Amino acid sequence: MWKCGKEIFISQERKELSQSLMEGGGRICALVFFFLCIIQDFKSCAQIPRGPENATVLTGDNANFSCTVKSEVKMSLTWIWQSVNSVSVTSFGTIVSTSHIIARNSTNSLDNTFTSQITILNVNYSSSGRVGCLPLGSSELGAYLSVQVKGSLGIVNGSSVIVPLNSTVIIPCRASGWYPGPTITWEMNGTAANPAYYVTAYTTEAGGLVSAVSTFTIFSETNMTLTCLATIQTLPAPLSASVTVHVRDIIPGSLHIANGSSITVKPNSTVIIPCQASGWYPTPIITWEINNAGASITHYFTEYTPEAGDLVSAISTFTIIPETDMTLTCLATVHTLVRPLSTSVTILVRESVSGGSSLSQTDIILIAVFSSLGGLLLLAIIIAVIVICCKKKQKKRETGYQSDTWRHKQQDANNLKTIDRAGLGQRNYGYTPEPVSAAPSFRTNRSDSAYSDATSQTSNAQVMGRNRMYDPSKPIRHVTHV
Repeated sequence: MWKCGKEIFISQERKELSQSLMEGGGRICALVFFFLCIIQDFKSCAQIPRGPENATVLTGDNANFSCTVKSEVKMSLTWIWQSVNSVSVTSFGTIVSTSHIIARNSTNSLDNTFTSQITILNVNYSSSGRVGCLPLGSSELGAYLSVQVKGSLGIVNGSSVIVPLNSTVIIPCRASGWYPGPTITWEMNGTAANPAYYVTAYTTEAGGLVSAVSTFTIFSETNMTLTCLATIQTLPAPLSASVTVHVRDIIPGSLHIANGSSITVKPNSTVIIPCQASGWYPTPIITWEINNAGASITHYFTEYTPEAGDLVSAISTFTIIPETDMTLTCLATVHTLVRPLSTSVTILVRESVSGGSSLSQTDIILIAVFSSLGGLLLLAIIIAVIVICCKKKQKKRETGYQSDTWRHKQQDANNLKTIDRAGLGQRNYGYTPEPVSAAPSFRTNRSDSAYSDATSQTSNAQVMGRNRMYDPSKPIRHVTHV
């Protein structure tokens, strides 16, 4: 077995020849012959004319590596990927220990070389690492696999922005999840922009990926299209994102204070002054002054509302507890206005005002609230009184009707009692009764004996009563009942 390196084994015949020369005193000749033997042995050791080379590929692509060796004897080798023996090539065949690698071997009989090639499939960012070729009887020759990652790219402002004429336009472009950090350039209306217009800052993300923000700054004079481009070595074409910049004239809107030009308040009362800005473009900057001196921003806050046609309205509310008379001024401006628009209100602090109201806004609000509640309560009382009166009147009517009915029934009963009494009334001796006819007989076809008995008893009673009434030997009393 032969091996190149520090340890070189010399054939037994050459050792004996060298020993005989040294014993003969030819030390110099022996030394020369020894080096000639070493050179001759190196020729018979395994040689690597071409080892694997560094590869840089994009995520999702395949990476290829090859190793070519030359030897006078049959050689075998091993592929090492990320410190793991992944492929073993011997005279008995090829053994691949992972499904991510494909191995191919070939032999060139002309120059007596053996070539082994591997392909790493569908690489990703974690596939990066050292790839080495280790032939039998030689040292390892390695290369490095670098996998690049294409991230995302976008304009922060969106695809379209509207800016005022002659204003400074700032357009940020964000690239995220790249490896290595992408090279970012800009184009303006399809032409490469001057690098002085933009600056790019890079940041390393978790896992080693890189993000970047490139900020483009320009003075707006006309409509334009800005394009941000990001590229890396393995990317076939740059990734791009565009934004259209629309330039429009400044529109100064209106400005007024809702309280009017003057208000009077009591000492130590809280005063709230709203300032309304309407129909502005771009968004106005609103500030306040107290007696022509800048007011602290702690006294006011501003809310903005978009209107139709890209216009903007705003309400800035100023709150203060005045101790003396003062003048508040509301100012609104945009960068192209020479002087801000302004409106003022004078606050007079008085204990009372002759001929006018000395109530504060808080007092007025409380009076309005309690007045409303009092009105609702009064209305409820009136409705309750009406309902109670109606119920009493209806009850009175029902009671009168029932009393009359009861009284009439009582009178009828008394009249009947009067008629039955024999001692009441006077006899009429001049009355001559008519002849009494036989009592009519009422018959029925009904077989109910009870009914027949009751009818017979009633008829007999009537006949007996009439006979008693028409008895000429007894006095007759007539009663007229209405």
